[in-house]
Amino acid sequence: MPTPVTIECIECKFFKGIKMEEEGIETSFIFLCPAFPEGIPEEIRSWKNPHTKVRDDQEGDFVFEEE
Repeated sequence: MPTPVTIECIECKFFKGIKMEEEGIETSFIFLCPAFPEGIPEEIRSWKNPHTKVRDDQEGDFVFEEE
């Protein structure tokens, strides 16, 4: 059984929320912020690659800032 995952992005002052998309029996959760309006990449959400500096694939100059 899968276990809950801590998403560090939720602690960021720029975090905008979670959008749920359903396709048939599958549900996807899209984590939103101004830097990634189409969804925060998995490597940032999982904190494998923390968002502590501006990336080429993001919008604006937003980086993780604890709320």
